[in-house]
Amino acid sequence: MSSLRNRLLKSSLLVAIPPVLVGAAISMVFAIRQIESGLTDRLRAGAQGVDLALDAMEAGIRLRAQTAARVPSLERSLRADDRLATLDWAERVIPLLGVDRSTVVGVDGRVIARGHLPASYGDLVASPSLETASTGIHRGEGGLAIQASVPIRSSSDEIIGSLRVEKAIDYVLLGELKRQFGLDFTVWDRDRLQAATFTTERALRDAEGAHRRAAADAGVYRAAHYYYVRARLHTAADAEGAEILVSVAREPALELTRQLTWLNGWALLAIIALTSAGVVISARGIVAPIQRLVRATESAADGRIDVAIDTQGNDEIAELAACFRRTLDRRSEVERELRETQAELELRVIARTEALRTSEEHLRQARQLDSLGRLAGGIAHDFNNILTVILGNAEFVARELEQMRGRSDASEAIIELKASAEHAATLTQQLLAFSRKQATDPIAIDLGRLLREVENMLRRLIAENVSLEVKAAHDLAAIRADPAQLRQIVVNLVVNASDALPRGGTIRVSAVNSKIDSSDLPATPGLAPGDYVTLEVMDSGTGMDRAPLERIYEPFFTTKPVGKGTGMGLAIVHGIVKQAGAHLTVESSPGVGTTFRIFFPAFLERLREAKSDLLSIPVGHETLLLCEDEPSVRKLIASMLQSAGYDVLVADSGRTALALSRDRSDIALVITDVVMPDMNGVELAHAMRGRMPEVQILYLSGYTSDILDTRAELDKSDKKDRLLEKPITREALLRAVRQSLDARQRASLSEAQSS
Repeated sequence: MSSLRNRLLKSSLLVAIPPVLVGAAISMVFAIRQIESGLTDRLRAGAQGVDLALDAMEAGIRLRAQTAARVPSLERSLRADDRLATLDWAERVIPLLGVDRSTVVGVDGRVIARGHLPASYGDLVASPSLETASTGIHRGEGGLAIQASVPIRSSSDEIIGSLRVEKAIDYVLLGELKRQFGLDFTVWDRDRLQAATFTTERALRDAEGAHRRAAADAGVYRAAHYYYVRARLHTAADAEGAEILVSVAREPALELTRQLTWLNGWALLAIIALTSAGVVISARGIVAPIQRLVRATESAADGRIDVAIDTQGNDEIAELAACFRRTLDRRSEVERELRETQAELELRVIARTEALRTSEEHLRQARQLDSLGRLAGGIAHDFNNILTVILGNAEFVARELEQMRGRSDASEAIIELKASAEHAATLTQQLLAFSRKQATDPIAIDLGRLLREVENMLRRLIAENVSLEVKAAHDLAAIRADPAQLRQIVVNLVVNASDALPRGGTIRVSAVNSKIDSSDLPATPGLAPGDYVTLEVMDSGTGMDRAPLERIYEPFFTTKPVGKGTGMGLAIVHGIVKQAGAHLTVESSPGVGTTFRIFFPAFLERLREAKSDLLSIPVGHETLLLCEDEPSVRKLIASMLQSAGYDVLVADSGRTALALSRDRSDIALVITDVVMPDMNGVELAHAMRGRMPEVQILYLSGYTSDILDTRAELDKSDKKDRLLEKPITREALLRAVRQSLDARQRASLSEAQSS
């Protein structure tokens, strides 16, 4: 009876073995099929995504080309048949389109201008008609590329030419697609590989075989190591035979096959071992756990990894189930980590995009500022020469009238003329200030004392219904800045705050010591840790939202009504602050008010009290050599020097000055303009020093760039030369001359004593 029972048990076990083995094999095949199906579905979705991405690129290129074709300056240059103006337009505008090559064609088909094209590259492929915009993939001498051709229309909707642009389908574009879709790509121009994201010889050989075999197959092609599918291309007639192969590695499916084969092998061994010992267990007790495990495997293959698995017991099946459960748990954990990583990456991409947008906006503002700065610096030279003549003659006439008749109406008129000229000079310096090209004279300043000095003036500038509160810490550290520019900052900010209070309110101006450490950096980006003096101007006015705040420092941008503002006040403040090495921040909310904060680095040098020079205007009898190319300025300066008793040799150029000094050894000082034709002032000074090493040089200049360059030259020199900025007055000129001559005498005396 026992033997019969054992045989029945063995028979039951043997009968159960084939279904178990078949079920395991089916599960393995099913799992592999599911993995392969997932890869091919991903591949097809990637091909569709590439198609959409290329369509989006084509639409974007066409839209940007249409926008560029509507630029009024292009219409003017095409109507005037001005090839140079069209080329200049292309050099300035076409690079902004984000394309690799471009060309402007007239209505007669003649190429007028190219942008980003090497000399050896031929014309782009023409569009079917000038009247319609066309986009597609074409074949040029540089290979396959996305091309767009749009008509150029005049303001009357007349077609006056066409604009054609091209973006190459190269390694850079494929790299962007790979980062976007996580797939590999190869671009084929007939049988020539144009570009690929593969980096290994094996992958390239695999792609070449897939290209040859998949040419007539519209579905997924399975090669040795990759799956391939062709992406749809909108190719023109001249790009026939072009294709993009989208591929994904088969390695995950192959690896799963190996793992499942290994797993099923061990499972088979376990089943055989259990069958050998089946005399002591029932067939049902063996088959049921295996069936549950098979169901769990199928569920996992379907993506349902949270299925319940019975891991109770001490036998091999329970151990295998527990191992499989741990595998599923680990997979769930990995998927969760991947989701978190993806979310983090998306946040980083958003932050990076915002940072790039902010950087681009700052770059655009800097370029605008630099362009206007060059314009302002360019006119400063001639304008300061004119102001020198006006100021000098006004002083001369005022002095003569006072000697003849004392104070009179004419004297008052001359004083007003002089004040207007000085105001014009101040406006020139303000124009240079916002461009950060103004020559400055920074010294150690007590900001609190400066605020007290300008407080009364500020109260006269603001409206009567606006109250002003000025406070400064008693232990305020010193800062290093130009006093005139610092006053300009305070005045501009207070006047701007007053304009924001049409119905009255309060303006608070304060100065305090601040210490910035690493914990404050997120709230004050751009500041290094250290000690600062913070100037704060706060108003309770209308405030601003984000849109005007982004353009607040742009020159000529204003939110005030027409006739109420020029848009230069805050631009000047921004330029002065940057030139002084300080940091400017602004906070504003509609209906709450606006707060400007300027962080000046604390300066440890002891403050020096300014002393008024009450001495009379100095005179002399020495021989001076004056070199100035502007006739009116030359005549005025010579008259100023001669009126003080000096013997003046006058030259209109550097070469004339050298000729006058050839036979003279009594020249004590050379006064020369910096900017002169043929030979500038620095070159003249070097030539004079070659003949008379001890001669002193006094430079005159009204051009900001030359002032800065000449100061750098003086810093490198061991001579006691000086620089006087135009416009100049008689008093400033005579004092500078006397200081230069006295410096020469002191140097000569020192040499005599040392010898």
